[in-house]
Amino acid sequence: LDPNKKRVSDFYDVMKSNEDIDKELEINFSAEFSYAANIPAHRVRCISKYIYTQDEKEVLAFDLTCTFEVREDAFNSFIKDDKLTLDVDWLRYMATIAVGAARGEIHARAEIEKSDLSEVILPPINLVEIIKESAIFPVVKPEEN
Repeated sequence: LDPNKKRVSDFYDVMKSNEDIDKELEINFSAEFSYAANIPAHRVRCISKYIYTQDEKEVLAFDLTCTFEVREDAFNSFIKDDKLTLDVDWLRYMATIAVGAARGEIHARAEIEKSDLSEVILPPINLVEIIKESAIFPVVKPEEN
């Protein structure tokens, strides 16, 4: 993983919370990750969703999209046989950045809103268990006239 191959160019997030939490009950957590590619722009998106539930009721949902710009030569090295392949380790690396951003953003927003959720820190996430395979996208070449 070469850190010179990419940079985060954009973050986009949405947070919905419910103030009705019981400090005595356990808060459960889940996370999901998906990816998208803008091939002409040499960009990759890591789309993550974090959900906190308590007593089978959603108390917080946070969606975060991180867009990574990739140098053209590096991006093109991911393309073979009309397919863009993003290696599983690279997907996990992007997800690591997304998790760190989400952890800080959730905490900061909850603290600003004086929410009880400010005391609930996004736990460590085992990305090896969640992200198990590379992502493959078809490369559609523009028709030549």
